[in-house]
Amino acid sequence: MGEKPGITITVPFGSLPDWRFGTEPEEYSARLAERFVRTLVEEIKGRSKNYKKAVFGTVYFGGCGPSCLTLEELYQILQAVYDYLRVEPEEQTMVVVPDTVDFARAKVLRESGFDQMTLRVASSFRQEVIKNEMVVLREAGFFSVGLEFTGAVAAETIESFLPLAPDHIIFSSPDTGQDSIRRKLADGYIEYLPGHFAHPGKENRHLLALADAVLVAGFGPGAFSRDGGRVRKNPNRLAEYLKSIKT
Repeated sequence: MGEKPGITITVPFGSLPDWRFGTEPEEYSARLAERFVRTLVEEIKGRSKNYKKAVFGTVYFGGCGPSCLTLEELYQILQAVYDYLRVEPEEQTMVVVPDTVDFARAKVLRESGFDQMTLRVASSFRQEVIKNEMVVLREAGFFSVGLEFTGAVAAETIESFLPLAPDHIIFSSPDTGQDSIRRKLADGYIEYLPGHFAHPGKENRHLLALADAVLVAGFGPGAFSRDGGRVRKNPNRLAEYLKSIKT
């Protein structure tokens, strides 16, 4: 399918490095988050002149843990995205880390335009918390609620989540899914990218755009931008990113 240009926002707060963009984790603090958001808004504003002709269809909040930000911080970022870039949203995604979303917060995120939520699963995270938050996100009415397995996660752990019927499942390494799991996913799921499974119609359009030769505007630590043959990559570490953007 032909994908529209996409916008990537990477957030460094969390406990684990981001496997997709290389963003390095930072412990959340209000002071550091305030500086990060201010810098991110300036980056979006400053580079928006490069995208005057672009119409973006997807917005993807990734990195180490965008759900670690407060609702006000997320709103400031969204406001900058929609103020300075032309967006006709077909999809708005957020990667969620455990213990950061309750029902009230999920409802606000849904009302803010997010329609796809991907819960991150790692061996260091408590399974019951993730399963409970998956139920919360489902009840909040998101179009697609799924799981992202990062690092070495045991097959038994992966299988324990399958009865919840996630709309999409992502493995950080395409060959992570053992044969037994792949056989189970073959019933009802399609592999739309290596290691990326979804029920038909629940594929992540932004990730398809990242894999295609489509214009992508990336903002934040580790984010990359692509325009034709030109690729721009931001520093992975927050400290270096903050120094690289004029505020």
